[in-house]
Amino acid sequence: MANKNNPTSNNKRLPFLENKRLQIAIISLFTLFLYSGIVSYQFIGLDEPTLIIDNYSFLKDPSNIPQAFKQHVFYAKHHTDNPRDYYRPILTLSFLLDAQFSSKPSPKFFHFTNIIYHILSCVLLFILFHQLRIDPLATFLFSLVFAAHPLLTQAVAWIPGRNDSLITVFCLLSFINLVKYAETGSVKNVILHLLLFFVALLTKESAMALTAISFLFLLIISREKLLSLKSIYLLSGYLVVIAAWYFMRYRAFEGMPNEATLKSPFNELLINSPLLLQYIQKMVLPFNLSVMSTVGDTNYILAGIALLLLAVGIYFTKQKRWNYILFGFIWFLAFISPSLLTGYFGGLEHRTYLSMVGIFIVVSEFDIFKREAIRKYKYIIPAILLLFTGITIYRLPIFNNAISYWESAVKTSDHSSLACLDLGKTYESIGQYQKAIDAYREGLNRNPKERLLHNNIGAAYIYLGNYEQAELEIKKEIELFPDNYMGYFNLGLVKKRIGKNEEAAAYWKKSLEFNKNLVNAYQQLAQYYKSINDTVNFKKCVEEVNRTSRL
Repeated sequence: MANKNNPTSNNKRLPFLENKRLQIAIISLFTLFLYSGIVSYQFIGLDEPTLIIDNYSFLKDPSNIPQAFKQHVFYAKHHTDNPRDYYRPILTLSFLLDAQFSSKPSPKFFHFTNIIYHILSCVLLFILFHQLRIDPLATFLFSLVFAAHPLLTQAVAWIPGRNDSLITVFCLLSFINLVKYAETGSVKNVILHLLLFFVALLTKESAMALTAISFLFLLIISREKLLSLKSIYLLSGYLVVIAAWYFMRYRAFEGMPNEATLKSPFNELLINSPLLLQYIQKMVLPFNLSVMSTVGDTNYILAGIALLLLAVGIYFTKQKRWNYILFGFIWFLAFISPSLLTGYFGGLEHRTYLSMVGIFIVVSEFDIFKREAIRKYKYIIPAILLLFTGITIYRLPIFNNAISYWESAVKTSDHSSLACLDLGKTYESIGQYQKAIDAYREGLNRNPKERLLHNNIGAAYIYLGNYEQAELEIKKEIELFPDNYMGYFNLGLVKKRIGKNEEAAAYWKKSLEFNKNLVNAYQQLAQYYKSINDTVNFKKCVEEVNRTSRL
């Protein structure tokens, strides 16, 4: 979009900067080379079992494409009651596409696709910056920095992290068409903008922020009047798109509210507000990184330095476009704010993917990143790019497998008890029960009231044959959480191992009071009734096993 106040418009162009195709090719090849190694990585066990592995028979069948729009993204066999009922059919479709290349879950196809989505995001950022009349040399270099930024590693190397690169692809495509619409008033561009906005909404709910971003662009960048025809047409289109999305989501959930809506958004924002500082710090100074960060891991000293650097950059910029700086900060806040409403793994770094574009818009206005300054201080951006690339290369092996991922999560977050819980589960899955117990104990040191930790310690002790210690731990779990059906189920296993079968059956029945679909409890009860020749109850339990197995 043309801007008469653009301080770089009179700069002489370099031949290389005229060849956008060559620049795009370099950005794409650089990104592909940087992340090519992740193709050999394994699943790490965070959401992939539900989204991909348990759901693979569904994903393998292309005829299920319409069904993807009729259910929440975590809907899978044995997970139909998952409370995280996000409506994200485009993510499911992306997995369905990858599943066509292998008869069994193979992470390499999914990882390769993640790289492609990251390349598309970097290229679209390059195109958008050109539209915003940001210095061409800075545009090229910033696109490379975005490709290599260590904070985005999780969105690329963790398979479900693609949801953030996917929404970035569709939001940037949509916004690029909005900029063209602001310039030309073309009906074609506004229709494309709205259609792509609709696809972005079907990718992730936070795309709703694009509506505010678009109106602000028209007001403070394009200088449109608030009640101009362009704004009125845009508002009408948004109402239609949002109504269609809401209707589809409502039908998929049958009116069931999302987990996030059950809590006070103001309370969540207040609790998670330090994450804003943490995210800004990691965007500007990508240190203190963690795959499982929490509010308590915020480094306020580094955050203060990052804010100071931004303030200094703005202050010493002589030819600054205040409207662009304001717009960049609003972009950041608009797209990062929805992530503050969730208490589930609140500080996951992949959620910064789209919001980082706003910080890049702000920083691109700094004089030091204009072409003349880049020529004078020609080593600054290459040094930043080299540093970011090195950090990313260093971090990538973390995502190689479940053990390396969860060990890193525990090591880099001093406050996450959930990371300890998942590390313990991972150790259990490979038979390292003592290591699992140690991980669970560390989780209790961090949060003595974390759900499942005592229960899982007890379950590990069952495998080790220490039934007395197992019973002690599981009873601690039930004391904290009387509704924990797995606690009662595991107590039943303890009683069975020491020969108290009647007490075991009583605990399994208790577990079914809290979860009537617990197939393992019916299986154990069936064995119990068979052992005492209770044919009637045996048949009832077998029927329940068959029923729950079909869910």
